[in-house]
Amino acid sequence: MPIVGTLQSRETGTGALNRIGPMLSLQEIHKRFGARVLLSGLDLDVADGELIAIVGESGAGKSTLLNLIAGLDSVDAGRIVLAGQDLGELDDEQRTRLRRSHIGFVFQAFHVLPHLTVAQNVLLPLVLLGVQAEQPDVAAARVAAMLAAVDLGHRAQAATSELSGGELQRVALARALVHKPRLVLADEPTGNLDPDSARAALDLLAAAARREGAAGIIVTHSPPAAAACDRTLRLAHGRLLDSRLVAS
Repeated sequence: MPIVGTLQSRETGTGALNRIGPMLSLQEIHKRFGARVLLSGLDLDVADGELIAIVGESGAGKSTLLNLIAGLDSVDAGRIVLAGQDLGELDDEQRTRLRRSHIGFVFQAFHVLPHLTVAQNVLLPLVLLGVQAEQPDVAAARVAAMLAAVDLGHRAQAATSELSGGELQRVALARALVHKPRLVLADEPTGNLDPDSARAALDLLAAAARREGAAGIIVTHSPPAAAACDRTLRLAHGRLLDSRLVAS
């Protein structure tokens, strides 16, 4: 099954996705590790341009859920449909291609590459998609714009070993957004940021989602981060519940 709707085709209007329905749909998702049930009949629909916060106790399965959505792990039962593609119908190579073109992932542990500069880390998604080889000026401009957006333009040529935790988090955020993904997944994206930087990072995520029509899911323990999202859902007993209903 071909993966359509790459970064280049989205911008030129060719090969666009013929999709009806939400950007992301999770249907009756089940996942267990050994005897431990993490997800049990979980459902979720996320619309274009919508930013959702997922909260819950440590160990509830929030990071596992993000990995399933990204195709980094497989469900035991149920369907995950991203941008019209059922992940269960794709092989490993096809899931990798879909992830590269449609998903931006902000990992809690950053996962920056220490042998690359700040700019080279942010450039990496555009290298993997072939944009750097085919349109080097476009790639360079995109990287410069993202570094400016996270206030790291002056650190473009710095080694990542020279950066603070907060700066590394901003590099990870810029890398996740540079290829204009259809879905952004962020695992505690403000956990290493001071309040002002955290607010700026959330504003950037929200602006990118609305500007590009992308969806965003943030796993967080931060009430301000959750409050900045369109919806807050609580993961408990293997399912997602409206946090407002849980609180009441």
